[in-house]
Amino acid sequence: MAKMKFTIKLLFSVALLCTVAAAGWMAFSRFIQPEKDVISVGAARIGDIETLAQLCTVDFYNEVPVCDTIYPKVCFAIQKQRGSISFDLEKLEVDTSGDTIKVTLPPEIVQLFEATEKDSWQVIDSKDLRWYNKWSEATPEDWRKVKARAKAHSIKKLYLDGVVRRARSEAAINLQDLLQKVYRKPVLVSDPTPRGAHFPMHNS
Repeated sequence: MAKMKFTIKLLFSVALLCTVAAAGWMAFSRFIQPEKDVISVGAARIGDIETLAQLCTVDFYNEVPVCDTIYPKVCFAIQKQRGSISFDLEKLEVDTSGDTIKVTLPPEIVQLFEATEKDSWQVIDSKDLRWYNKWSEATPEDWRKVKARAKAHSIKKLYLDGVVRRARSEAAINLQDLLQKVYRKPVLVSDPTPRGAHFPMHNS
């Protein structure tokens, strides 16, 4: 099988402009509306941190050959996939009690869908393994099962190939840099699961 080909488009090439703009807007809003203590970070600022964390997202495009067996049939196809790696903001942990803002990167959310453009699912062939029914075609239910397995396999490869690790590393670096620019005080972003919160424990 041909090696899976990923076109990773980090939003630090597209949406980093958005994060910088967001950071600039936040800093400007603090300038035109000065507070008594501009470097204090309270509950009202957590929303700003969540906004910046939300922008630390990775988009990817994947064109993958699919070969699967739904006994007694073998199915061959090519699927174009699109998806994103974002973060579960409900589990974002922020500690603002000390001189340093401490942020714990939350679990990632990996979403993967079949692309919507034309020919996103191209059936190459299907064969029946039974010698007496050699030309039996796969049914819609067969293809549904094949697509579900292809999706699960692609998500697993995102972890095993280090794509999720890279997304989390880039998010931690950029989030820390942006928060320090916005709040003008030390920021520490830690990642308790650098390989991914849902990294497959068994490579099977």
